[in-house]
Amino acid sequence: MAKQEDADQHFGYAVDIARDALKSLLWINAGAAGALIALTGKESGANNYTHAIILFGIGAVLTVASYVFGYFSQLEYGNYRLTGEETKQKNHCKLQAVAITFMLIGLICAIAGMAVAYRATN
Repeated sequence: MAKQEDADQHFGYAVDIARDALKSLLWINAGAAGALIALTGKESGANNYTHAIILFGIGAVLTVASYVFGYFSQLEYGNYRLTGEETKQKNHCKLQAVAITFMLIGLICAIAGMAVAYRATN
């Protein structure tokens, strides 16, 4: 196998892994928000999960935004490979940085949401 074909194959693997990680993060954030909404009681003295739900909701929205920016990043990368335009490469790098940033903030929201939900039960 040629070096370029091998590199392309490994790049494809990296994209698949990143996509699966984003799916997992979306499931965690959206699922946790839904579960906490179901657990929130109306009676007095019930645990208040409002802040945790908000954190998980923000994490879910940021994960979806990461998907969108990741898509446009890959689109720019594909256009760069076809045309060789340097501006496409620069756009790819900028969009990729935004996608990674949103994903990391979404992960932080998931962790913070778990901590806040835990504290609400104690």
